[in-house]
Amino acid sequence: MRIFKDNGVFAAGKILPHTELRLFLDMKEKKIDPIAKARLLEKAEIALSEPIPVLLLSDYRSYFLTGSRAPFDPRYQRRRTMMVELAMGEYFSQSGRYLEKLCDVIFAILEESSWVLPAHTGHSPECPKTEIPEVYRPDQLHGIDLRSAATATMLAGVYYLVKDRLDTVSPIIAKRIRWETLDRTVRPYLQHEFSWSGAFGGLVNNWCTYCVQAILFCTAVLEEDTERREAVATRAMRHLDNYIAACPPAGGCDEGPGYWEGAAGALFTALEILYDMSGGTIDLLLHPFVAALGAYEPNMYIWSSRFANFADCGPNIFLNAKRLYRYGRRSGVPSLSELARLITAEKLTVPQGRDFFDYAVFYTFLKDLYEEVPTDTAEIRLPRSAWQEDLRIAVFREREDGKGLYFAVKGGHNNESHNHNDVGSFLLYKDGHPVLIDAGSGSYTKKTFSPERYSIWNMSSAYHNLPMIGGYAQKNGAQYKSSEEQFDEEGRRVSMELATAYPKEAPLRSFVRACSMQGARVTVADTLFLSEPSEVQFRFLTTERPIELRPGSVSLPEGMTLSFDPSLSLEITEVQTKDYDPKGAFGADTLWQIRLSGIADEKNYTFIME
Repeated sequence: MRIFKDNGVFAAGKILPHTELRLFLDMKEKKIDPIAKARLLEKAEIALSEPIPVLLLSDYRSYFLTGSRAPFDPRYQRRRTMMVELAMGEYFSQSGRYLEKLCDVIFAILEESSWVLPAHTGHSPECPKTEIPEVYRPDQLHGIDLRSAATATMLAGVYYLVKDRLDTVSPIIAKRIRWETLDRTVRPYLQHEFSWSGAFGGLVNNWCTYCVQAILFCTAVLEEDTERREAVATRAMRHLDNYIAACPPAGGCDEGPGYWEGAAGALFTALEILYDMSGGTIDLLLHPFVAALGAYEPNMYIWSSRFANFADCGPNIFLNAKRLYRYGRRSGVPSLSELARLITAEKLTVPQGRDFFDYAVFYTFLKDLYEEVPTDTAEIRLPRSAWQEDLRIAVFREREDGKGLYFAVKGGHNNESHNHNDVGSFLLYKDGHPVLIDAGSGSYTKKTFSPERYSIWNMSSAYHNLPMIGGYAQKNGAQYKSSEEQFDEEGRRVSMELATAYPKEAPLRSFVRACSMQGARVTVADTLFLSEPSEVQFRFLTTERPIELRPGSVSLPEGMTLSFDPSLSLEITEVQTKDYDPKGAFGADTLWQIRLSGIADEKNYTFIME
C-alpha cells in the first residue's frame, strides 16, 4: 500500500510559497496553555544559570573505543534542550534577558562539526563509521540521522519563534541558522538517498517517518525557494509511502509500542505539516490506514504508564497525550482519543514531577501548546479483546475499564524491526502491576545493533516466557515464525504453532501454544510432539522471588499463583542483568526466572495463572 501514489496525491503545484505558509491551519483558535507557559519560563531560568556543556573530540570517539554512549549523548542533548528553553523564555518575555545566553548556545551547536551521533555515523553519505566526522570539504554532504534531524527542527523552531529577537543582536545569527540547517537537511536530502528512506528496500522503520517530518518542518519554515520546497515534499511523500508499504497491512508497529510515537506518530506529524504546506490541499489524515496505525497503541496499553512491551521497548512509556488526542480526532480513531483523555485525567503522561515537552519534534511541541485534552473519563472503555492481524498479537483484558488482568501473547517472526527472539511469548499484569513480564530492552550499547545482538540476555527467547527444547532456544530470522494462528474473540482464546520458531536442530515436530482468559484466570496450554524424548524447560520471568507453595504451585506477584504439572522439577534463579535497570523498569531490585523441567516426547502441559 502507498497512500500517496495509490490515491493520486502529488506535490506538484500544491506547495505554497514560503511567504504564504501558515502553520496549524486546522486550528481556528490558538491559546497558549498557561501552565505550560509557566513551566517553560521556569525551565528558561534554570537554563540561564547553567553552563553550556562542553563537547570534546574524546567524548565523540568514546563510542568507537568503548561502545558506550554515556560520555557524549547527554551533554549533546542538554545543549539542545537548553537552546529551546532559552528561546521559549525570550519568546514569552520579549525581555532580552535570555538573548546573550541563547546566542551563545546557538553558536555552540552551529559550530559542531556534525550533528550526527557517534553511534549513527553510518548514515553519513561519504564517510561512514569514522571516529571523527569528515565534514571539512566544501562538497561534503552532511549525514542525516535521528538526532541531526531533531537538531535541525529545533533550530528551525527557534528561528520561527525568535528571529526578530535574534536580529536585535545581529542578523547574521538568524542567517547562519538558516544556512547551516538547510545545508545539513535539505541539501543532503535532495542530493542523496539515505538507507532509512526505503529507497533501497530492506527494513524501513521509525527512522524514515521521524527524519522526514523533521526535514519537512525545516523546509516549511526556512526554505524560501518554492521549487525546492516542492522537491522536498515530493521526495518526502515517496519516502512516507516506502514506510507505509513496509508496515503491516492491517496496521500496528512491529517495533513495539515504545517506538510507535517515532513511527506512526511521526507519520501523522508529517501529514499535518504537508497539510499546512499545501494550504490543506494535501490531506490524507483520514485515510483508513492512518487510522489502523493509530488503533494499535490503545490495544497495547495496560494501565498507568505500562504497555505490552514487545520488541525494543521498556515497560514504561510516557506518551504525548496531546498528539494522541489530535491524532484520534483528526484521523477518526476514537480509542486513541480516549487513551489520551485517560492518561491526561490520571496524569499518566510523564513521571511525577516532570513535564512532557518533546522539543525534538518541534512542530508537535509548538502545536501542543495550543492543544487541550478533555479530562472526563466517565465513558472511557478499553477493548476487552483485540487481535493485531499481521503482527499476530492477541490482547485480553478482564475488564473494560482496564482494571483486573491484562494478558498479551505474540506470534509473528523473529526478523521484526528491533526484534527480540520472542515468538509465542506472553506477559501478564494485574491492576497495571507486573506478574509475568517481558524485560524489554536495556541500555543501548554498540553491541545492541551488531551481529552480537542475540547474545544479549534479554534479546534471547531463553529470557522470555518460552521453553528451551532439547537445550535449544529460538533463532533470529524471518523463517523462524509462528503459523496456523487462530483467534477466537468471543471465546477469548488464541492458539498458534511455534515449532518453526525453533532451529531445525531442536528435536521438535510440533509445539502448539493455546492461551485463554476466563474471568480472573489465564490458562496457557502447550502441546508438544518431539522427535525423541528430550528435556523441555519452561521459563517464566517475574519481578518478585517466587515461593513454592506445594508441588505444582508457585507464588507470583500481586497475590497470584502459577499452577503446573507437579512432575516438572522447579528451579528458581536470579537473573544476572547487565546494562539493565530492573528498578527503573519494574521497581524491582532484581528479576527472577521460574524454570520447570521435564523429559517429554508427546505431552500436554497446562499452566494456570490466577
